[in-house]
Amino acid sequence: MERFNFSKVPPDKLQALMIKFFARGPAAMVRATPVQDLVAQTRQILVGETLLRYTPTQLPLAKWAAENPRIMEQGVENFGFGEFIVRRITETFDINRIPIKLSPLFPQFGKVLATEDVLPRIQQEIPVDGTEIVEWMHDATATNVVMTAREAEYNVHSQFVTDTGDGYIPGVRVASMAFVRLRGYDYARRGYATVVSPAGEINVPRYTMQPIIGRDFLGWAYAGAQYGIQWKGVLGQLVRLADRITQAVGFPNIDGKVAPFFVLQQPDRETQRAVVRMVVDSDRDQRMRIIFRDPGDYRRVIDEGEIEVPKGRSTIEFVVASYPAVPPVINHMQPEHGTKTVLNTFEVRRG
Repeated sequence: MERFNFSKVPPDKLQALMIKFFARGPAAMVRATPVQDLVAQTRQILVGETLLRYTPTQLPLAKWAAENPRIMEQGVENFGFGEFIVRRITETFDINRIPIKLSPLFPQFGKVLATEDVLPRIQQEIPVDGTEIVEWMHDATATNVVMTAREAEYNVHSQFVTDTGDGYIPGVRVASMAFVRLRGYDYARRGYATVVSPAGEINVPRYTMQPIIGRDFLGWAYAGAQYGIQWKGVLGQLVRLADRITQAVGFPNIDGKVAPFFVLQQPDRETQRAVVRMVVDSDRDQRMRIIFRDPGDYRRVIDEGEIEVPKGRSTIEFVVASYPAVPPVINHMQPEHGTKTVLNTFEVRRG
């Protein structure tokens, strides 16, 4: 099949064509970074009356932990953490100085963490004409600008896949979960959408960011605005977790709702005491919730706490300890909704 030649499209028509195409297409169709270690054992689970085949979220467990059942069992049971120590580096939040990525689909919009920051520009540059360009395309495109950039950032360290578009036609799905397709009118009347996932059938209320957490699966879903028969759905699936962050990763802000972030928290070597250190940018003072989850059953919360994160850039450190050794655990971070937050680094070292 001959590949479509975009160079033949008149310049004044090219951006409108991209808006129409990518508003309908999955955000995951373009990769900014090659992804490795994609092979994982497929599992299956009965969801309602449907037998769902899915790929579990992979954890890059250290050999010293994976081969020692006492660490993975007793270590998890004895896990504890200390006080969060926050040191502000600067009070300034300047997105142009934060090394987040551009959308590989729409780099012309610059650095964007929140849909609200790019939507007005899309509306101005590609106005609704009532035929080829309609309102929901602006909304879906703004979300794709945010999500393709975040996907590219996470995939530097691991693998994260997303999809954004009309929840009715063609529908929204990623590798192991999907929104149940329904007309926008029915979605508005019910007040929620439904996701079929390895965690079961999850109802997602309108304008709600919903974590999707199963025994061995991590993801999230967002149900957005309705436009007649159409409505916006967004899905994010963690295919493989990172165990350290060395380059900036933004938390997606969609219509003011901020998505969670998951990372495997494990020491660089076997130890009974370790120090977790991360560097965070925030556009305002906020309370970030931290949830520690069992690596043997992601649904099980081991412990949790809240960090008082000031505006600007800060380092955050805290001690974790356990016996016979500090185990790998899933660190589930949830910033406050309405914030613009970036995780610049995350590491765990013997302390």
